[in-house]
Order: sequence, then structure tokens, then C-alpha cells
Amino acid sequence: VTRNAIDNISSYVGLQQTFLKKGDGAQKPEWPAEARNVRTNYSGALDDLGLVTDLETENLLRDELNRSDRDPPFMPMTVARSRDAKIIRHGGTGALAVEINIAAANDKKAKTSSRADGVEAASGEVVKAGSSKSKILVPLSCSKWHEQKFLNGRTIHRSSLIVRKQDRWFLLAQFEMAEARPIETNRYLGVDRGVVNPVALSVVEQDGRVVTAMPPFGADIGAAITEAERKRRAEQKRRGRASKGHRLSVEQSLHKLANEIVSNAKRAGAQVVIENLDGQKRTINQSRKKGARKGGWRKALKRSQLGNLEIILGYKLALAGLKPPQKVFPGGTSTICPKCGARDAQSRKSQDAFECTTCGFTGHADSIAAANIARRGAQMKTIKKGEKLDAKNQKMVDALQRFDDSGLGPLSNSQDYRINTDFDGEVLNR
Repeated sequence: VTRNAIDNISSYVGLQQTFLKKGDGAQKPEWPAEARNVRTNYSGALDDLGLVTDLETENLLRDELNRSDRDPPFMPMTVARSRDAKIIRHGGTGALAVEINIAAANDKKAKTSSRADGVEAASGEVVKAGSSKSKILVPLSCSKWHEQKFLNGRTIHRSSLIVRKQDRWFLLAQFEMAEARPIETNRYLGVDRGVVNPVALSVVEQDGRVVTAMPPFGADIGAAITEAERKRRAEQKRRGRASKGHRLSVEQSLHKLANEIVSNAKRAGAQVVIENLDGQKRTINQSRKKGARKGGWRKALKRSQLGNLEIILGYKLALAGLKPPQKVFPGGTSTICPKCGARDAQSRKSQDAFECTTCGFTGHADSIAAANIARRGAQMKTIKKGEKLDAKNQKMVDALQRFDDSGLGPLSNSQDYRINTDFDGEVLNR
């Protein structure tokens, strides 16, 4: 290989030198071929690439795409220091604007910009009126949620990234805020994640009594996630790549679910408890045997989405002053009877129906699973080394038999799963 490479290089160098000396009459090296950039319809070529059926045409289209002379994308501008990009609120309560230190004062094109009295929106520091040739003032708009969270006078604006998307400009800002001290609580909010009904919530006390059982919700969000995944796959097949819009749509749906969970946890003052699905996240996208069915999780909440929901919950709970979600062992949470403690897979009759084969207790399967998850979170607080979860749960269930409803609260009414109890006079989950 080395000898062949040396021979090829020597031949090329020799022919090139001869051509330079003798001009057009000499033989010119034929390799490597001179590649020229050509102007192509890049998006159209991508569409054609998604429709090809033979390898030869595919390779030709790929070569054309690689040679195409595309317009360079807009590169983001990083503003590393907060003093170079201040977010100012005029008059303390007025409109928002970002002051960007972007120009040189001695630039011939620099124009003087004036600033009225106001406050630095993030930290609340007073900003006096002034003028400058090195700064520009640009109106800024954002959602009320972002304004209340980050531009409330109690944060520190650290750095920014200015990006352009088509004809719109965006300021991606990074803020630092004081870490809220998580509240200590003896209540636990269990979160059961599913496919048909993405989320069901139940709150229990430390002793296992069910305080509230929220019926499964988010079916519309689950349908939106499934639809976004279908469109993404169709676009991937048609164009050879998928746009970011579908992924952002899924993330928006996950944010809605997380907001609902955090809102209920904050009202109840409860520790959020979720199933530890790390095993499913690792294996859900791996190859399977021919003919084996794909699990339901793959259809609606795939590997990255399971992880994203936990990440979103983590920082949203921190912002709300709550502890990060507690993970518990998932085995048996949907097949354990909350009334007698019997564990039998036959008790789950269908997607929604649960009927205990031992005591006959009936209820909504997802709400019962959420209650079992919450109870498992309470049990993990006092579990001792070597103690089994099933034995721990049975002891809790036996102790709850002293109550008329066996500690089931709203779950004891099998005819109406939507009954919720009050927290300090406030009805939860209207």
C-alpha cells in the first residue's frame, strides 16, 4: 500500500511539474478530479433523495448534494458577559428591551442610542438614563411564564446567545437563581405513566392512607405525541431527514404533563414518586427478534421521551421548592390490591379495569397503580436492610384495616373515580 501511494504521488507531482513548464501541450494529471461547486435546489434534491429506489441514483444525488453551493447558515452571536446584553424594563413596570453592546464607539456607522430610566429586569438593579454609540436597544417580548420566572428582580443574567431563525431574532439567555430549600413532607404523590392515559396521580400519607386519587388524564397529549412521531417518521422517509418541529411538539407536550404534575405536588406539599424505568429506557429502541411485537411504550413515550420527562420534572420541581422525583422499583405496582395487599397479575382485567381476585376490590387500574407507587415511596423512607417490599406493603395494608375504608379514601368508591378530597379547604384537581 505504501509503495502504491508513493508511486501515485510521484506520478502526480511529475505530471503537474511538466504541465506547468510546457503549458497546454503537456499532459495534465487526471487524478484527483477537479470538483466544482454547482448551484442546486437543495431542498428539492433532498426530496428526490427520499424517493429513489436504486443505489446508483442515490449515490449520484448524494454527490450532487455534497457539491452544492449552499448559502452559509446564520451563525449565533455569543454574548458571554451580562454587561454586554442587559435586559432592561423601562420605568420599572414598562416594556422590556435588550441593550446589546455590539458596536465600536469610533465606527463611522455607529449611531447614538438613548436609554430612559429603568431597572435591570433580572436582578432589579436601577439603571439610569444615558446614551451610547457602542450599544443598541432592541424591543424584547417573552411569555408571562418566562417573565415571572426569570425577569422578576431575583435572578442574575449570566450570558446570552443571539440567533436568527429566518426573519426573526431570538435571545437565548442563561440565568442564575437562588436554590430553594426543598420542603420536608410526609405526603407522597405517585405518578403512573402509561400509553393510552399518559399520567394518573394519587397522593398518600406516610402511613399509606390515600388522600386523593386523580383520574388518568393527558389522553389528548398522548395522542399529540403519537401524531408528532408519525409525522416525523413520514417526513424522514419522504425527505431523508426530519425537521425540528416534530421534536419540539413532543417536548411541548411533555412540558404540559410535567407542569400538571408539579402543580399538584405543590398544592399537596408532596414528594413526587415515579417508577424507575431506566431498564426500559435502555432497551426500548434496541433490535428485537423477528416477529416479536414492539411494546406499547415504543408507540408513545420512547427512550428519549422517558428520560426527558424525568429531566423536565427535576428542574421544575426544584423551581417550585420541591425535592427531585424519587424513583421506586416498578414491579407489581399495577397488580397489587391496595385494600388487601394481594399481588396477582390476573387482577388487572384490562387497560383500565382492576378487580382483585382475592377480596373483589375494583377500581381504575391506573389510579390504583399511582397509589401503590406513592405507598412504595413512603415505604422506602423507613425500609430496613434485607426487608422485602411485598412484606413491607402487606404490613402497611394490615395497619390500615383499622379505618372504615381501609385507608383507601377516594379509591374506596369504585363507582366514581373522580372523587377528590380537600387540602386545607381547597379542592384539588378540579
